[in-house]
This record gives sequence, C-alpha cells and structure tokens, in this order.
Amino acid sequence: MAIDGGEVEGFFNSYTSLKITSFDKIKSGEWLVLAQFSEKPIKDLIVPNVPTLSQITKNNEHRLLLKFGTSTPNDFGKVYVVPPGTPADRAAVLEKAFERAFADKELQADAAKGKLEIDPLFGDDIHKLVVEFLAMTPDLKNKLQTALKGGKK
Repeated sequence: MAIDGGEVEGFFNSYTSLKITSFDKIKSGEWLVLAQFSEKPIKDLIVPNVPTLSQITKNNEHRLLLKFGTSTPNDFGKVYVVPPGTPADRAAVLEKAFERAFADKELQADAAKGKLEIDPLFGDDIHKLVVEFLAMTPDLKNKLQTALKGGKK
C-alpha cells in the first residue's frame, strides 16, 4: 500500500511473502526484484537474472555482512533446536521425524496451495550455519552491529 500510495519507493521482504501478497505486481513487471539476499538463488523466482549476495558484493567481507545481516537471521528463524545434553539418539529421532513430515506429499500439496515455501535445513547444514555465524570475527561483528544501527556507534 505504501508503494502504491507513493510513500516509499522500495522495501525488503521475503519472496515467500511476496508470492502471496504481490505476485501479480512482480509478474507484470510493475515491481522490480533487485537482489536476492541469499547465497543460493531462489528456486522458483519468476524474474530471471536477479543477482545473489556473491554477485552484488565487492569482497568477502561485504558478502558476509549482508549474509549475516539478512539471510542468516532468516535461516535461524527456521531452525528447531533441542537443549544441551539431549541424547544423540533422541535428537536423531526428532530430526528424522521432521524430515518425514516436511517430505509428506499432503503437507507439500497444502503448502503449494497456500504458496508457502518448504525448504528446511537439517543436521549438518544447521550446524554449519551456526558455527559460521558464531565464528564471526570481532571486527566483522562490530561492523555488522554498526550497520544494523544505521551507521551509529
């Protein structure tokens, strides 16, 4: 509404949300998708040749700042965790249950009807994401905090 009313000229949102609320505006070209704030291209993006993080950044530091400031928090929002000390066999059973649930054809069909994305992360992928985020250097962490505060220290 703010774009249509001329109050703003752009915004940041997930493609999952835009597919539900504004697909027709993207498909018609009325709204332009300028960048994908992710490492890998969006599977079903209807707009061709929209650059990803590695294509829009000048160096690895810029890529990591955008990744840790945009796509990684979104990925963390999709993570299910268990408390420390959970027996490995119990965690494995829970993970297998999630894998089966997300692979369920009926769930997939319902999600498709609602234009909802099901692209879960499991085991090693989650572990890698957490380890990479926690290994952020103090310098990069300070730069990210400054950027997220709007450049104010």
